[in-house]
Amino acid sequence: MTRPRLSDSQPPRDKWEVEIVEQKTESGLVLFEYAVRETAKDPFLLNNHKAQIRTDHQRIVVGPNGGIMHVSGVEVLDLESFEKDKEFYRWKDRDRSGNWRDDQGRTLAPFLFPAASWAGGQDEELDPQWQRETFTLSEAEQIQECIDRYQERMVEKGYVGDKRGTTLNLQVGASAGDAVEDMDNTDFSSGATTLRMDSDTSTLGNRRTSGWQFTGVTIAGGSTINSAILSLYIASGLTAADADGYAEDVDSAANFSTTADVVDRTLTTAVTAWTETLVASTSVGTMRPSPDFDTLVQEVTDRGGWSSGNALMILLRGTNRSTGSFGCRAYDLVTSTAGKLDIDYTAGGGGGTVIPVFMKQYRQRWN
Repeated sequence: MTRPRLSDSQPPRDKWEVEIVEQKTESGLVLFEYAVRETAKDPFLLNNHKAQIRTDHQRIVVGPNGGIMHVSGVEVLDLESFEKDKEFYRWKDRDRSGNWRDDQGRTLAPFLFPAASWAGGQDEELDPQWQRETFTLSEAEQIQECIDRYQERMVEKGYVGDKRGTTLNLQVGASAGDAVEDMDNTDFSSGATTLRMDSDTSTLGNRRTSGWQFTGVTIAGGSTINSAILSLYIASGLTAADADGYAEDVDSAANFSTTADVVDRTLTTAVTAWTETLVASTSVGTMRPSPDFDTLVQEVTDRGGWSSGNALMILLRGTNRSTGSFGCRAYDLVTSTAGKLDIDYTAGGGGGTVIPVFMKQYRQRWN
């Protein structure tokens, strides 16, 4: 096959057209290929993604005032105040036999939901104190979101040409894949509805660290990480983000069931600060991209024991530089808005490993 003819420069973004040429699902992953062009002109970029996308999701039911619904029928608007209020039963923990119990000793059946296929695929128990519902999100909608996020990087990095086989869209796929813990090693939770990275200038216990495990990172050692962007969905009650981003410096990161710890994991030498003001008007559920975490991911994939398909952990630690509240939605609140990590890379030795999806309808035109 003759290499396609491609424009060597980006036209103005408001003139871009994106055409998905082919897609398929393989081993639980969605593979899709597309061209980006100015209207009626040759493409200036080709790409395909290997994306962790699922269509089945769960979420905690939202009440008429925007709060989350407790099994008692109470709409909870302020989670921290609710947890301190002794008037309501809270389904907090499991006993030694594995039964979920409330703070009055009553048992309640957990909400069962299957983890994503790339994150184990087994039914998992989610905290039963909340009213939950299942819903479906189409592949097409999620593919478009992946492309939209990629276009932001296209502008910043000036990407043009044949980029096929260089993009992974990863996301947390199980309850044990994200967790939060206070920096004084208290209040660990892998079933929290909100993950916090709070900063505080005086008290260690008021600073919080959260982590996200991404499995199936099919990047070979020796590859160059061109960008790595963590996307989080905003929770309520924010004032500012002032956190330091790290990766866990291990060959393959364990989830928060196997290793029930966030704070004491081994950190990369590389660190990237995430600092921005988040005013009260910031819309709850709005997606916010991190700074580029390429150096964090690069340090892990450069490890001698790293292998394609291993798991990667991103950690955000609240600092003592300022005092502020920064939080995002957890997997247990809404699975579709769990943390996402988009990695663009160049495979060791040159170009990417092209996903076997081919732009058939353009072959004649490009020959």
